Amino acid sequence: MPLAIGLLLALVAGKLAETAYLVTGGGEIFWDGAGVPVLLVSALGVLAVAIIGTLPLVGRRIDPELIRRD
Repeated sequence: MPLAIGLLLALVAGKLAETAYLVTGGGEIFWDGAGVPVLLVSALGVLAVAIIGTLPLVGRRIDPELIRRD
């Protein structure tokens, strides 16, 4: 869940930075949504890889003492 929220916030921050650059650079202000679907698909791909990577840990009991010992 934190990864999904972080990716969404990064996407929004990137679009806001693009808009701010257009405003301060003297360019014409417009919302270009052409790249947004590609970014969303990429973010979903990252989430899918993260979910697949955690599947081997499902059902395993992790002993906190082993973590503290390191």
